[in-house]
Amino acid sequence: MEGTATRAATEAVAQFVESHQRRCTDKRAHRRGISSHDPGNKDPKKTNFKMKDKDLEGTKKNTFHKEAILPVRRSPFTNVILSEALPKGVKIPNLLEFDGTGDPQDHIDKFYAKTNLYDITDAAYCKIFRTTLSWQALTWFNKLQSESIANLEQLIQRFIQQFSINQKYKKTAAYLFTILQKEGESLRDYVKRFTHAVHAVPHVNYDMLSGIMQQNLRPGRFKESIAGKSPNTLEKLLSRAEKYIRIEETDELHSSGKRKQNEEYNEI
Repeated sequence: MEGTATRAATEAVAQFVESHQRRCTDKRAHRRGISSHDPGNKDPKKTNFKMKDKDLEGTKKNTFHKEAILPVRRSPFTNVILSEALPKGVKIPNLLEFDGTGDPQDHIDKFYAKTNLYDITDAAYCKIFRTTLSWQALTWFNKLQSESIANLEQLIQRFIQQFSINQKYKKTAAYLFTILQKEGESLRDYVKRFTHAVHAVPHVNYDMLSGIMQQNLRPGRFKESIAGKSPNTLEKLLSRAEKYIRIEETDELHSSGKRKQNEEYNEI
C-alpha cells in the first residue's frame, strides 16, 4: 500500500513538472512568434508581408483585367480616313456647331464657306466636319455603323437625310408677289425689303423681277419707269431704283423745308 502511494505521488510530480515545462516553452515560443504546437509555422511578420504581396499581385491582375476588357475605339470613318493626318498649320477658326436642331443645308453652306479657303483632302474635310457636331448630331454620328463612311459625299448625304426634317421651307417666285409696298412706305425701304425677299428664293428668274415689282409698287414715277422699259437683271433693277429713290428723297426734303417755312410763318 505504501509503495503504491509512493508511485502515485511520483507520477503526479512528474506530470506537474512536464506541464510546467510545457507552459514555459509555450510562453517563450509566443514571444518569438512561434507556436510550440506547430513547429512548421513561420514568423507571422514575414507571413503578413507575403499576404500583402499576394494582395498587391491580385490587384494588379484585376486592374490589368479591367484594362483588357475596355471597349475598343470604333468610328464610322474607314481606316483610310482615320489614318490620314491633318495638314500642319491648318487652323479653321469660328466653325459653327450643329446640334441637330437647325437647317442641315445652312450648316453645310457655312462649313464650305470656311473650309474652301484651304487646300485640304477629302479625308481632312470629313474629320473637320465631325468637329462641328454637338448634342443630338454628335450622338447620331457616334451611333453610325463602324467604318460605314468612306468619303465626304457619303457623310454629307447621311447628314442631310438624318436632319432633313429641320430644313427650311423653300420659297418660290410666287412668294415675291406677296411683298407689296405699304401705304406711306418709302421707296428705299420697300426696295430693301423686296431685295431681301429675292435672296430668300433659291431659284428665281431675274427676268421676272421687274414685272413683279411693278405690280407690287404703289403708283409713282418708278412704277411707270419699269413698266415702260423693264430691267432684265436684279442689278439693273436696283440701279434704276436708286435713281428714283434719290428723286423721292430730294422731293421729300424740299417738301419738309416748305412745311417748316409755313409753320414758322404761321407762328409770326
